[in-house]
Amino acid sequence: MLMDRPLRIAIILSPNTPWHRSVLGGIPSHVPLSGHWEYLLTRPDVAGEKQLLQWKPDGVLGSFNHMSTVNSVLALKVPAVNVSENISGLDLPCVLLDCNEAGRMAADHLREVGLHQFAYAGWSGHGASPLRYGGFKSRLEEMGLNGLFSVDLKGFGGEEPIRTLLKWLPTLPRPIGIFAFNDIAASTVIQAAQALKFRVPDDMAVLGVDNDEAICAFTTPQISSIQALPNRIGRLAAELLDYQLCGKQGFERRILVAPRGVVARASTDHLAIDDEAVTRAVRFIRTHAGERINVADVVRMTGIGRRVLEKRMSQILGHSPLEEIQRSRIKLATRLLVESPLELNMVAVRSGFRDLNHLVRTFRERLNDTPANYRRHAKERERI
Repeated sequence: MLMDRPLRIAIILSPNTPWHRSVLGGIPSHVPLSGHWEYLLTRPDVAGEKQLLQWKPDGVLGSFNHMSTVNSVLALKVPAVNVSENISGLDLPCVLLDCNEAGRMAADHLREVGLHQFAYAGWSGHGASPLRYGGFKSRLEEMGLNGLFSVDLKGFGGEEPIRTLLKWLPTLPRPIGIFAFNDIAASTVIQAAQALKFRVPDDMAVLGVDNDEAICAFTTPQISSIQALPNRIGRLAAELLDYQLCGKQGFERRILVAPRGVVARASTDHLAIDDEAVTRAVRFIRTHAGERINVADVVRMTGIGRRVLEKRMSQILGHSPLEEIQRSRIKLATRLLVESPLELNMVAVRSGFRDLNHLVRTFRERLNDTPANYRRHAKERERI
């Protein structure tokens, strides 16, 4: 219901955590129907719980990672929305990442890069981990792929997960695709694999969740990751809290936000190709697609004749080196359109096209769309 005074809304999120910060960014994009909101940002820890009880808010939104936090929120007897799957089975309205769908996306991506053996590196201490494992396993089974390996890292970062991985990774068949609980776990898997002299991605392709640029971009090789939409989770959580504050009935208590998709980087750039020259050619193209390369550049790099390379690529991939270049450019361009604020002419330059006209013409021919429309539709899908 509407009130004369501002409504006091407690936000239990840590601005020092990239995921929490992104969720925070989505909250103000909802315009409250219940009146003006006044915020208190408090930490998800004991000190934050004390502050929460002292402040006596009208509503609470946040990541409820500990039962003590849950009990503090329940003691307030005010509307609340949870945005964390850390504790499973909480009977509170929530907006969460669809972890089952994240697992299914992981299975599809690792299968698409040509892998036939798979493993999951999870953390049983987090409620989201078994859900991600379940989606991963069920999707693999649908594709007729069984025999999934798994390990419990009992946390992320630190020495214990590394020790566990140093024992577990040598027991796995290779090549293998490893789906990690999140980007921190994926980085830890890569660190352990490299300590054991395993090649990533040739021996072990590694995929994370969250698409945390601070981790993915600064791990070598860079980590492929499933891109969640925490900003959208924040907006929908604010909307769900607002429904309760307005006294609305019949609203959906559990909202799952599907990930956008996989942001592919070097850690899953696995090529199940027996021909070494073709493997080198495809790797070169995908790595340098944004640099205006041509078929002659690819031929020089492989060290074999142009006709021989074209014949081998057509036999193995079903298309020519030029077609592989075009596909890689389109893939890079679509990623830049969705993930970056670059102007269209800069998207064209960064993805290897001669100019914007070349990009527009290629989009029309191959996608029956324009770059501007593609970007607009992607943004609209996120707002739904």
